[in-house]
Amino acid sequence: MDENKQNSSLAFWAYLAAFLGVFGHATSEFFSVYSGLKGPEVSVWRFTIGGAALLVVALFQKESRNLLQPILEKPLKVIPLAVFGMSMAQLVFHWSLDFASVVQVATIVTTMPILVVVVERIINKTTISAPKVVSGIGAFIGVMLLLTDGYLDQLELGGSSLIGMALALCCAAVGALYLVLVRPLIQEYGAVRMTALTFIIGAFALWITVHLVWEISVNPLTLLAML
Repeated sequence: MDENKQNSSLAFWAYLAAFLGVFGHATSEFFSVYSGLKGPEVSVWRFTIGGAALLVVALFQKESRNLLQPILEKPLKVIPLAVFGMSMAQLVFHWSLDFASVVQVATIVTTMPILVVVVERIINKTTISAPKVVSGIGAFIGVMLLLTDGYLDQLELGGSSLIGMALALCCAAVGALYLVLVRPLIQEYGAVRMTALTFIIGAFALWITVHLVWEISVNPLTLLAML
């Protein structure tokens, strides 16, 4: 009985954390649009500020202070996941906002849980249960209805909206792959440490990428002037 109560309590906090994470992510996208910053530059700011904040959080906790341990023990897993996983997913996400609306992009990204189930099946050979199949089909239909409700006239072949939603779908696919591959590392090194490393390493990778591809050099020292 006590074990069931403990599991229920853990499940409650897990769902609450997931809700707060999704709420914070969605809210940040609206603020990023209204801030005047656009496209890939937003990703650099997001990972730079987020990485600095997560570094402070990781250093405050004894079990997560040794940030070098995961890199030294499993560099070929940690670094590529940080660079080509969620960092690149966020880059593509913010880039997609240059072509499609926030609602369109956010709606497409909600397909990520469906893609996680598919990736989990491919990589870890897990069984897809009947409830997951039914809920997945229902979620996909819901996404299609949301996209076509008032947006059908904007989905011209070759139009910017279509390009933006394609980029958003790439973000969802890369994000799903990252979530599946990073889970064993989180179980071994902890969520705080792996998330902090993703943002810290990702910030450098994004700064270099945006500088070389878009010729935008983000200067963190100008942050106070932007407030």
